[in-house]
This record gives sequence, structure tokens and C-alpha cells, in this order.
Amino acid sequence: TSTEIEPTYTFPSEIGFYDVCLIAISSDGCRDTSCSIIEITDELTLYVPNTFTPNADGVNDVFVPITKGFTTEDYEFSIYDRWGQLIHQTNSPNQGWDGTMAGTLVKSDVYIWRLRVRSNNKNYLQERTGHINCIY
Repeated sequence: TSTEIEPTYTFPSEIGFYDVCLIAISSDGCRDTSCSIIEITDELTLYVPNTFTPNADGVNDVFVPITKGFTTEDYEFSIYDRWGQLIHQTNSPNQGWDGTMAGTLVKSDVYIWRLRVRSNNKNYLQERTGHINCIY
């Protein structure tokens, strides 16, 4: 139950099928319901935001990919500037990028990220690239 305009729900990590329903009620009492079956699998899940704001306000200050279903053995997360210079690299999925290079905040700009992860069943190595907007 929620009164949020854009409600969110965190699914259990157990594999299986889950019935999900959203019931909306307007201020006039009109109702609408939308239901769906969601399948949770053990496949690699990857979500990478496209913007972050490392301005020390405590909100969205660190850029970090959100992954599930991978092993940390081959984890590699790298950030490059538009000229291809390596700015940040880590092998720890818990360490994101705080918008600095050698301890100094970078300028507001578009940066390139590269992420390599291996699935838990070790059947495949996945590499993804994209861009991140760093804004203040």
C-alpha cells in the first residue's frame, strides 16, 4: 500500500513468478487496476544510470552500476573522458565513481563508462559501454 505518485516495489531475490497489481484511486474515488505476472530469474541484471551530481548534497553523489547475478571475479568498471583518458577504474562492485580524478572534481561533462562482469554460472563475460552525464 502506498500513497506515492510513483510507487516502487523491491521484489524478493528468490527465483519465481510473482503476481503484481497496481490499484490507482483518484481524488474523486475513481479506481483502475493493472495486474501483471513478473518473473525473477538468475540472469545477469544490469542498470546503469545516465546522470549523477557529485555536489556533496548527499543525493546521487556517486555513480555506480547496479548489477545482480554476477561474480566479482572479473568485475571491472572504468570511466574515461571524451578523449579516452582513463579517469577511474575499480574491481570492486561496491566502489563507484565520486566524480573526481586524482582527488580533484572533474568538470561538468559527458564521460564514457565501460563495465565487464561475468555471470554467476560463469558461462559468459559481458561487457557494456555507455555514457554518464556529470552535472553540478
